[in-house]
Amino acid sequence: MSTTDRPAPARTDVGSARTGTVQPGLPAPRGARRAEPLADPPTASWVRRRAAVLVAGGLAWSLTTYVVGLNTPAGELPGRIADLSSLCFQAGVMALLAVVHRTRALGTGRLARGFLRVEAVLLGIAMVNSLLAATVADMGNPVQFWTDPFWPLSMLGMLVCGIRIAVAGRWRGVLRFYPAVAEAYFPLVMGSILLFGAEAADIASGTVVLLGYTAVGAVLAARPDLVGARD
Repeated sequence: MSTTDRPAPARTDVGSARTGTVQPGLPAPRGARRAEPLADPPTASWVRRRAAVLVAGGLAWSLTTYVVGLNTPAGELPGRIADLSSLCFQAGVMALLAVVHRTRALGTGRLARGFLRVEAVLLGIAMVNSLLAATVADMGNPVQFWTDPFWPLSMLGMLVCGIRIAVAGRWRGVLRFYPAVAEAYFPLVMGSILLFGAEAADIASGTVVLLGYTAVGAVLAARPDLVGARD
């Protein structure tokens, strides 16, 4: 009887099981997750430009809040400066929303896309309110009066956005979970007021914006690869 030595066939499932990726043509191992790369990923420079707008807007509103406060007289110079700085902040949040949309950070489904559209409308109307407050400064103006509630509504929408970013898991590293904390403006500020009193509102607001949205912008600028951007 003669025998022929044949090398054992190479295994192709070891690497995929260890890394959690799936080799083409093989069934997905239990616990593995198929990566869903972006069909049209943004460039790193595109993300950095929008991150710069977010950082600038966050710094403007945070520092202004420290100096002149939140409750400034309407129509007077400090109030107009505060409203203009808040408009800059909202422009930065809109830039962040553009990155969220472009990177499909909330997911690729119809519900995620619809939510982003609604949030963009809420934020856009809130920006109209800030512009009117900085120029017209008259709550008797019907447009300014009816657009005023969109400020808090847009911020609550961004909180939902941050939570969904963490759940979807498309952003990586610190940018997966930190936006949920950074965008919790109202819960954090209201909590500070309940704990330390109304006099803490200015410091709380400025600090939340500085360590929240502004910090997210800085991380985006430094590590655009965490949101799937290409060089």
